[in-house]
Amino acid sequence: MKIFSRLRVRVLAAYVLLVLAALSAAGMFLYDLLERQAAGELHSSMSAQARLVAGGLDGARLLKGDYRYAGSAVATLKGSTDCRMTVVSASGAVLADSEEGYPGVLAMENHSSRPEIIAAASGEDLAVTRRSATLNVESLYVAAPVLYDGRPAGFVRLAMPVQRSRMALAELRRTVALTIAVSALLALSAGWLILWFAGGQFAAIIRGSKHFASGDFEHRIPERSSGELKKLSETLNYMAGEISSRMRDAELRRLELEEAFRDMPEALLVTDGSGVITRINPRARELMGAVGFDAEGMRLSAMPAGPELSSAALKALSSGRPVSADIEPASAPGTVLAVSASPIIEAGAVRGCVLVARDVTGPKKLENMRRDFVANVSHELKTPLTAIKGAAETLLGGALHDKEHGPAFARSIFDQTSRLDALVNDLLKLSYAESGRAALDRSDVDLRALVDECAMSVTTVQKKRIT
Repeated sequence: MKIFSRLRVRVLAAYVLLVLAALSAAGMFLYDLLERQAAGELHSSMSAQARLVAGGLDGARLLKGDYRYAGSAVATLKGSTDCRMTVVSASGAVLADSEEGYPGVLAMENHSSRPEIIAAASGEDLAVTRRSATLNVESLYVAAPVLYDGRPAGFVRLAMPVQRSRMALAELRRTVALTIAVSALLALSAGWLILWFAGGQFAAIIRGSKHFASGDFEHRIPERSSGELKKLSETLNYMAGEISSRMRDAELRRLELEEAFRDMPEALLVTDGSGVITRINPRARELMGAVGFDAEGMRLSAMPAGPELSSAALKALSSGRPVSADIEPASAPGTVLAVSASPIIEAGAVRGCVLVARDVTGPKKLENMRRDFVANVSHELKTPLTAIKGAAETLLGGALHDKEHGPAFARSIFDQTSRLDALVNDLLKLSYAESGRAALDRSDVDLRALVDECAMSVTTVQKKRIT
């Protein structure tokens, strides 16, 4: 709210200065215009009065310099105007004056050199301001000619003290100033009311922005105004709703990834470019001995176990290339891990590393078992085949017609063939059993008969070798 108060003060101050400057300029212009208009109207009024008076005088008598006539005319006409009236002859001699008697008139100096008289003689309308030598008062002078046979026979001059016009102008100035003051007050009041009503929405927008900045995107700015402020509030509320929705989606994805990261059987860790662990899952903690403390934020070289994993990650960081290897960590004897360390490269620089260690102990054992199985099967096949071959060669060598020993060799060939058949059947049963679809069938075995059979096979082979 303090921010808004300062903003409101600044806006109001700027508005006040602008209004005052505009009204002051308008007031000065208006006063100057009214002053010129008032001066022009005063000049026009005095000129019209002077011409009116001049039109009522007898030019012939003025040409004769008739003081009595001029004095009588001034005494009669001075009540028709509020100006000082002076009648001047064509030669410039003052014949009568509304402010002076006959003796004073005689004492007045010649007026032929007065600018207003010179202008009137040439047919011009000129207003002159100067200090009166007679009354010692600054006055405005206007003169009009009294014509006789188309020529000036004399002049009527009107004079008004400037102080009187200045008083009228002062009154005009006060009126203009009062008008400006009232206008300024009304403008400032209207501006304050507008700012006050708009300020409520401004304050709501500022409060809403603070909520959004603190992460509270569920807050909504009330839309109490109209126009641009309402549109701004609607836009900010829409933005907050979108951010809130996307943050919820991002948090859901993060939780899903966190669950997968924690529960995955593979060991997984992430480092930054300097080898500091930023993420590590439980399996990686177990292999690297990070039990009872938080490994995140520690260097790979500081891990109490799993140097093989650290070495693979450091190689990927230093070389900038993926590293793959099968290792047997000292922290888990008998366990074989397929380790893959891939550098994280951004803008051509190594920013980190992702290491994945997968337990391949089972597949490795299965591979070894198959290798041993193949060797054993090869041996088992070789023994009966050798016996069959030996008996067949003996029969072919002449024992076929030996009634005493021939049948025994033929019997040996039959037995070894049966043995091969039984071995093949055993292989099929073993394959069937490995598929998980067969049950183990236990039965009694005559060991003596089995030993005699094996001995018979060996005896046949030995006899063939002796022969």
